Amino acid sequence: MKKLLFIPVLLLVYSCSPALKIQDTYHASDIDFKNIKNSKIAIFGVNSITLTEFVNTFNDEYSDTAKLNNKILSTFSKKFKMLIPSVIPVEESEKIPALLAGEFSFKENNSEDVSKFFDGLETDYLIFVNNISVGNSYNSYMYSTGYGTFNSGATENCVVNMEIELWNVPQQKRLMKFWAGGDKPVVLFSYLSALNGAIENSVGTAVKYLKNNGSID
Repeated sequence: MKKLLFIPVLLLVYSCSPALKIQDTYHASDIDFKNIKNSKIAIFGVNSITLTEFVNTFNDEYSDTAKLNNKILSTFSKKFKMLIPSVIPVEESEKIPALLAGEFSFKENNSEDVSKFFDGLETDYLIFVNNISVGNSYNSYMYSTGYGTFNSGATENCVVNMEIELWNVPQQKRLMKFWAGGDKPVVLFSYLSALNGAIENSVGTAVKYLKNNGSID
């Protein structure tokens, strides 16, 4: 009598609540990306953090905001080196004044404070990660184990989205404001690895967006 061999057959894979990749909320029409690709860019860290998932993992690793900002700076440096090697990322020691955080009040509203801040920068452009959100999504699937018996399951992804502003420093002018997203699957309960991977992929999405001259495609 021949033995029957049962081979699991994957029937369906779909994603629930996928990571946001790019959502452009403000894009000036006169950006010269050739200049951006041969420039010094100051990188400033996160002003606001929203956690809907991975709360304990995030707090255990990044309860010190400075550590998160160092992670973001090092990741931007790595992604620029890979994708736009002519860009020189610079970590600025001065802090963004509270009155500029959030919407980065335009110069006419607080001309003296805004000018003082920008005049203190020694770079061509400024990238400010205004907000970061951490959540999750699931990849769901169904598979057959034979004889028409079906099972289902789901794999979890960590999702990180960042709101990013790009400013021209000498002109003290905001050029772009957009959301960039990235995700990373959780493998064998490796929540921290998934979180850090999602941060890196989110930054990578942002740098690709700049590399592509502000194009989503």
